[in-house]
Amino acid sequence: LGKESFSSSLSGDKMVGIVDEYCYKLLLIANNNKHKVVLRSDVQKQSEFSVRFYKGVSVSNTRYKDVIDALEPVNGVELAPGEAAYFLLKLKFNKVGPFAGNINFSNTSRDVSLNIPILAKIIPRPKANALNATNWPYFDLPQIRDVKKDAINDLEDHGINTYPVARNILAKIKNDRRSFISYFAGIDKSSRVLLFFGFNKDDAKKIADSKSKYLSNEWKKSFRTYLENIYNTLNTLGYKNIYIYPYDEIASKDFDEFKSLTTWLRKELNYRCYATVLHENMIGAGNFVDIVQYNTMVLKGNKFGNISGEKWLYEIFWYSRDISPLEYRLLAWKAYLFGFTGVGFWNYSKTTLSQNFPSSTYLNGRQDHSVVYNGRNGNLLSSFRWESFYL
Repeated sequence: LGKESFSSSLSGDKMVGIVDEYCYKLLLIANNNKHKVVLRSDVQKQSEFSVRFYKGVSVSNTRYKDVIDALEPVNGVELAPGEAAYFLLKLKFNKVGPFAGNINFSNTSRDVSLNIPILAKIIPRPKANALNATNWPYFDLPQIRDVKKDAINDLEDHGINTYPVARNILAKIKNDRRSFISYFAGIDKSSRVLLFFGFNKDDAKKIADSKSKYLSNEWKKSFRTYLENIYNTLNTLGYKNIYIYPYDEIASKDFDEFKSLTTWLRKELNYRCYATVLHENMIGAGNFVDIVQYNTMVLKGNKFGNISGEKWLYEIFWYSRDISPLEYRLLAWKAYLFGFTGVGFWNYSKTTLSQNFPSSTYLNGRQDHSVVYNGRNGNLLSSFRWESFYL
């Protein structure tokens, strides 16, 4: 941006998008003036598309280096003298067909302006069903528990339709029924609900019966009653798409118990089950559940045609701020390549880092999985990684 009117060099780039779905355009804008530039847009005049405008913001990664990841919503361009910044346009078109238009930015005196041509080919929504998706958004985690409504809207806006519910919430059905019910407030009734018990840990096996031996007839009787209470409550709330998630990343030492439990639940009680698989030797676990979500590590060289369960894919992004946004995008393509019907990653908001904007202090990078940040006003901020995942 100089004193003369400036036109984007991206004018030849044509976007291809789906009607009523998001398209993205990334801009790098530099202020070559000796004074601050403040530009506002005329986007409110547009009738054929809506647009959200974000500025990329630096945060600290695990090596104490700055990475541009957080996305701050803005309504224009504000740049200090000599400053350059990335801006993300998130567009949604409301009708099928070719589109040619502009988004114009200018300052009050009109001596500095920016014209962004928007060229797009918008196609109808495909007949094939969209991918199912989860990223384990536990709503009692510190980062999102006070902005739960915003988090749910954000998750649904990005294509998340499956919600695991952790054991500490499931335990409330006994003594704190009101808290149990309130946890589901705002979650779409058509969503999949995964009841995560985590029987990998011995303490978890006592959730319904602390005295009986795990998987004994007495334990099964107690657990059956416990499940009926949960299901009846959720059904009354309007949730019908419920799965039991008994073990996380099933290990060989637990496989016999896992097989016995899921066979009993599915064959005798007619419940649906879900499992995650991290290790290659546990691929066959998919034959004992209705949905199996495989980690990307087991993909290479393996065939899944003999697996009876619906197959999904997931990834664990350690040191997530160091991960290219492209890796989040590729999850859906990998699922397509292998014929899987769902995707996911760990985790929407799990972190031991300070996510507070604008400074994020490095505390424990390996456990930093979150793709959202907390803004100045407590609101949630998106990230390049999160927008890349958008389904």
